[in-house]
Amino acid sequence: MYYKENNYEKALEVYKKAYELVPSNEIIREALIMSYYRIANNYYEDNELKKAEEILYEALKIDPREEIINALLGQVYLAQKRYGESAYLFTKALALSPGSYEIYFDLFNVYFSWGEDYWRQSADEDRYDKAVELYGKAIETYNLALLICNIAIKRMPSMEEEFTVNKAKAYTSIGMCYYKEGISYYELSKIYFDKEGDNKQYRATIMEARSSFLDAMRSF
Repeated sequence: MYYKENNYEKALEVYKKAYELVPSNEIIREALIMSYYRIANNYYEDNELKKAEEILYEALKIDPREEIINALLGQVYLAQKRYGESAYLFTKALALSPGSYEIYFDLFNVYFSWGEDYWRQSADEDRYDKAVELYGKAIETYNLALLICNIAIKRMPSMEEEFTVNKAKAYTSIGMCYYKEGISYYELSKIYFDKEGDNKQYRATIMEARSSFLDAMRSF
């Protein structure tokens, strides 16, 4: 009742007590996890990241293998620019749900933002190589997302309305794959441009960016 009324805090109290009494009940466990998730997601959307983090830690004590909990905690870490921890959690979530191209998108955002911050803000002598490595991981991640999207489309029946809608979402995701891949190549080209004597790499990545943007236009 409380959950349906969006009173997730009260629902959490009820499901906690029920879980203590019957920890083997899968329905109660799932309801408890979802209550944790809803509360944490509300905190995340309100930018109360520490509170979201605390709630998600509690949920992971119930089940450390919950994909949605690991993925949301990855989002919380990403919002705090804790890139290494965020990448670890999204990778863990992908191991639990390997067919989720949405999580590949999340992991891309980690590597892209990490590379961008490293290049623009880091004073490390190896910032060039590190930024190139991170943008490379971003591109690799989006290529995997593209592969998963195409597989998902091939597996969807063509007649039912529900699957038609899902196909439209998948094709949109493919377009976003190409678009963000193009952005990654473009950012990478700027790094090569700033590095003296790397004009060959700059031209090559600019062409890759152009190709990705054209693919994006054809997909949308």
